[in-house]
Amino acid sequence: MSRRVLLPCALLALAVLVPCFVGGGTRGGNGRALRVPREGTAAPKATTETPKPKEEPKEPKEPKAETPKSVALVQVTKENAIATAGVLGGLTGLLLGGFWIGAAGFVATSYLAKKDDDVSAVLKGVSSASLEALNYVDSLNKKYEVTDKVGGALSGALDSTEGETSSSVKSALSSAKEAIDSFDKDIGIKSTLGGLVLAGSDLASQLATKVVELNKEYKVTDQIQSKIDEAVDKSKSDKASALERVNDALTQGSPEEGPLVCSLLAKELEGTRFEHCWISQDGKGQYRLGEDGMKVAVQVLDGKLIIHGYFEGSLVHPVRVPIVTFLAEHGKTSQQEASDDCDLFGATGGMTTEAPTNDSTVASLDMVTK
Repeated sequence: MSRRVLLPCALLALAVLVPCFVGGGTRGGNGRALRVPREGTAAPKATTETPKPKEEPKEPKEPKAETPKSVALVQVTKENAIATAGVLGGLTGLLLGGFWIGAAGFVATSYLAKKDDDVSAVLKGVSSASLEALNYVDSLNKKYEVTDKVGGALSGALDSTEGETSSSVKSALSSAKEAIDSFDKDIGIKSTLGGLVLAGSDLASQLATKVVELNKEYKVTDQIQSKIDEAVDKSKSDKASALERVNDALTQGSPEEGPLVCSLLAKELEGTRFEHCWISQDGKGQYRLGEDGMKVAVQVLDGKLIIHGYFEGSLVHPVRVPIVTFLAEHGKTSQQEASDDCDLFGATGGMTTEAPTNDSTVASLDMVTK
């Protein structure tokens, strides 16, 4: 080719290639520019992006309501109910029988409250009701500011009173308040006492449980009950034997009648207001009671030594009651008219005669041979 043809072709090629190397380009049919990467740079990777779905607007979350903190003086929980049951049992025992009964009541109620039965339900119900009543009183105090008003009234009264006494009282109250506040801050009176009560209730329950286990193993209560039954049976046997001897002595008129009857009658009076009543024998089956020397007749009836009647002269008023009842009702010789006319141990026993003072019939007494 001649130079005339090559020169226009070279210029045309430069006109096409130069814009591609400098970042320009030709537009295709779709109107997009074709970019040719420069030397030394990596060609961009083709990415196909999937369109993201539109996010629906989220509803604003409602803030969670905060659980109000308990403002009760003592929370009514199972543990507190058990501890309160022990305290109530201890206080009841302390009021009724003193320290040792109170301690036994505390241990017993603490043990029973931890069991799963009807007794436990009753104890926990009572203690829970007591705690609720205590909390109610405390809420009323906070609502109406009772203690604050009382304290304000006391402070106002002290402020309105001038003198050394008022100043010393205010100083003492202030010192006491500061001491209590300081002690409460260091120790925590409420929490410490609560912990002590809970620990004491738990220890009392463990102690009672251990005692029950030992009792089951060694049968302590069974042995005690056996000893008590033996003592009661022996006492009944001794009393029956003594009454049998008294009855024989009354029938036979033996010398041991007096000591036996006086001893049994005195034993009947033990622990009563007639405990120091004077008793002496005045003949076969006849005795004197008290300082005024009331004369009575005795007999054994239905396994008991009783007062058959009391004398007024040769007449006998029948009563047939124990000596304690007789002394409480009569005390001194009765002033009532005689209803019996008898010769106690004479030959006229069992016969009836007409009383000279009235038309009523009187029966003779034959008490020993009955």
